[in-house]
Amino acid sequence: MNGPYAATPLLRRLSAGNGWSHEVIHDAHGRLEAVTFVRVGPVWTDSVTIAGEDQTLAMRHRTRESDLIVPAELPSESRAVWQRHGRCADVLAELSELPASGQIGTAR
Repeated sequence: MNGPYAATPLLRRLSAGNGWSHEVIHDAHGRLEAVTFVRVGPVWTDSVTIAGEDQTLAMRHRTRESDLIVPAELPSESRAVWQRHGRCADVLAELSELPASGQIGTAR
């Protein structure tokens, strides 16, 4: 994910030092299919799946110790309090602006 993409500075924030863990997902032929990032905090669990520059899904859920949710569900079926799907740079920019704690409006 290196290169002159608008999302590069935002992608660098999804690091272990910032509380994020990640998993690289390959297809049956070993080709990169997606990368999933998850950050579990005391109030919010944030998750991001990037399948391409225009195929990024980010979600925020209330943290529950026994019910970790990653963006594998269809957005319409999710219990997320916030979610976005679209261009990687746009989605990550919105995610980075969310408050660390407090209230979040309804998901869209």
